[in-house]
Amino acid sequence: MTLVFPAPRAATAIRAALERAFFWLATVMFGLSFLACVAYGLAFPEYRVWLSFPALTGFWAIAVCVSSFQTPRWWALLVLGLAALAFQVLFVSTFAGFTPLIAFEATGATFLISAATIALTFTGALADRRSSGAIGAIVGFGIGQGGTLLGMIGSDRPVSLDVAATVVAVGVVVALQQLVHSNRRAGVAGPAISEADAIALVRREREVLERRSAALVHDTILNELATLATSRPGALPERVTRQIALSLTLVNDTGVAGPADTAGDLTGRLRDVVARQRAAGLQVAVTGDLHAIAALTPERAIALPEAVEQALVNVLRHSGTDHAELVIIAAPEEVTVMVTDNGRGFSESDVGSDRLGLRISVRERITAVGGSVQVWSNPGGGTSIVITLPGEA
Repeated sequence: MTLVFPAPRAATAIRAALERAFFWLATVMFGLSFLACVAYGLAFPEYRVWLSFPALTGFWAIAVCVSSFQTPRWWALLVLGLAALAFQVLFVSTFAGFTPLIAFEATGATFLISAATIALTFTGALADRRSSGAIGAIVGFGIGQGGTLLGMIGSDRPVSLDVAATVVAVGVVVALQQLVHSNRRAGVAGPAISEADAIALVRREREVLERRSAALVHDTILNELATLATSRPGALPERVTRQIALSLTLVNDTGVAGPADTAGDLTGRLRDVVARQRAAGLQVAVTGDLHAIAALTPERAIALPEAVEQALVNVLRHSGTDHAELVIIAAPEEVTVMVTDNGRGFSESDVGSDRLGLRISVRERITAVGGSVQVWSNPGGGTSIVITLPGEA
């Protein structure tokens, strides 16, 4: 997993998500307070509730400033903190004199003060980019509580610890510290996970290399050894010599290095395949647009010509005919290539396990790069091999 999403990036992404969450939580708290103040002002116009509007606006402006600057300097944080304290004093003092016929506590004004303190806690956590954010949350909570205490001076209202704001502040601090602990544990486990991912990647690459190597061995060495074993003593027939030369060319052209070294031009590679088989004595008719398949990925650009060549070789060696047709059908999402002949045909279920051409050189070669192979054949009815590959991915 770390090769897909490394642990350091995960920690950075989580931190960025938390900062956005802190900003919007603070914004919601300031907004609720602002709406409540509007309602109080309309219900009790004789009290100067409107004095709280500048304080709430200032609170939100501080949150915007903190979220906009990625690394604010210490003096900027000090200025913002003092401004927040002044706004909290102004906000609380506005409600300290708010005494309608019902009691102060029953009006819900204490909730507004708690909301402002909670918003300051979130803003402090947002401003703290040096540590986990816990210190900033504590400082923001302290500014809210200190401003409440100063705002209540001169009033007859009792001052006590804001329970709701305290619970939120403790929850924020605990969550941030837990995040730091989790990041440390991930950092410790990261090297081991990366090593496991690297080993798995090497294994996958080795499996692909082994498949390609097995297919190449079958396409060349095994085929030519079988040809030599069944040839009569004496000079080799020209056809056998020519086929061995083509196999050597195939080894030199294909190799097993990888897509970066062997991708080449797909259209040119298919033309080379057709030219080699024509030189070997197979009459190949090509229909469709060769250029339509030039957008395949490098891995598929390697696998397709190799599989087509082996399909044509099978026609020449096993079908009993020297005529074949290569058809290219290109669609926006996939490419289909068909190799057909009117030879003797066969039943795939009757093919022995020692016959590796269709299974390894064609089917496994194509399925390894995300494609599929279908074989339509009946004894005496010819053969069609249909190779389908997804387009550019």
